[in-house]
Amino acid sequence: MGHIETQLHLARDLVHQLEIAQDGRILSVLERWLLSKLKKLALALASTKRTIARLRSRISWLKEGDANSKLFHSFARYRKKKNSVSKLTVGNQVLTAHSDIAAAVDQFYFDLIGASKDRNISINLEALETAGTPSPNLIELDSPITEQEVCNAINSLPSDKSPRPVDFTKFAGPLLKRILWLR
Repeated sequence: MGHIETQLHLARDLVHQLEIAQDGRILSVLERWLLSKLKKLALALASTKRTIARLRSRISWLKEGDANSKLFHSFARYRKKKNSVSKLTVGNQVLTAHSDIAAAVDQFYFDLIGASKDRNISINLEALETAGTPSPNLIELDSPITEQEVCNAINSLPSDKSPRPVDFTKFAGPLLKRILWLR
């Protein structure tokens, strides 16, 4: 796709030059076809540019028409700056290359978490069941999932946000539990 800002500027410039030529003479068939295609391209690129800016901002209260405000762009720049790591200091070494930063972060978390160890103790579930521990009633999990249950779970999610794991568990948790049980 390339750099959208450059392509948009170039398309608008060519449209402007063709419109100036049209004022002085009649355009040929190919020139009219090119003018039409460039206008469509300029509209598509402007729409793509606006969509990218809106996705960069992630301001939940911002709606479609406010993408050209100074506030919008300041939030988008702040979010981009906040979500990027330009340099990382490890010990007395400063890392600036993306691959070096990624390797240092991976190593940090690997050292933090460590390797898994074998367990010395395990739980015998069969012994618990025979020892008189009550088992939960799971009969309702075997019933087929109805279309109404799926619709209710989907409709209960907020429409203007993508669900986080907490939201999905809260709203669609019972349905998810039944789906996992049926596998």
